[in-house]
Amino acid sequence: MPETGNKNTTASFSNISIRYTPGGFCFLERPSEQISAEELEGYCHKNNLQSKPDPKAFVLEYASNFLVLPKELDPSFYFNFHFPEIKQPFIQALPLSDQKQQLVFDLPPKHQELYRKYFPQSPLICLPLCFAEYVMEQSPKQTHCLIYLHQNLLMVFAAKTGTLRYANRFEAGSPEAAAYFILSIQQVFDTGSSCSLCTEKEPAEALENLLKPHFEQIDTYFLDRDLHLFISTPCGQLSI
Repeated sequence: MPETGNKNTTASFSNISIRYTPGGFCFLERPSEQISAEELEGYCHKNNLQSKPDPKAFVLEYASNFLVLPKELDPSFYFNFHFPEIKQPFIQALPLSDQKQQLVFDLPPKHQELYRKYFPQSPLICLPLCFAEYVMEQSPKQTHCLIYLHQNLLMVFAAKTGTLRYANRFEAGSPEAAAYFILSIQQVFDTGSSCSLCTEKEPAEALENLLKPHFEQIDTYFLDRDLHLFISTPCGQLSI
């Protein structure tokens, strides 16, 4: 659990900023220490967090199922259309900083309950939003592509001259399958010659080797170390 003055990180986050990944929850000051929803609830209750809000804290959701839509479209209709297997989703819609698009995702019921009870004033953001904002920021004059791979989940984002041109997610069961999706997107959307390759803790060496002939520059990041690079100021426009 987080302690005051912790130095075991490359960035300083609020002690009670939390993140969810498929392995569980973690406090961002201790990204390698994952806990269950029940353990998080017990910690929050024991420390009476609902009565001691931290103005610098935020909640970062994984949001493996997401869409990017024009801001005029109904997020519920299109999310339910694209993900009919998710029954009664609690749908969230976050505006992108370009003020033209929105990122739509669903929040698991248990997460909604926890966040509303113990983090009612903390901004809710999600990983795809951070990636979308990052590629837009990195592409003022040229195209930039960001690839995220964790287990079988592949996310791909591309922006050109500050405009998000592509954002999608795939199930990729092998490095070869991931490379196929990425290179197909590169051809159709002209995603450029440089990219960021993000994983959680372990390098994606097999995928990187498959991509090297097709990209002049590949910058690699581990989110348990480099997450602070992707938390941009436009994020967090929605409170739970």
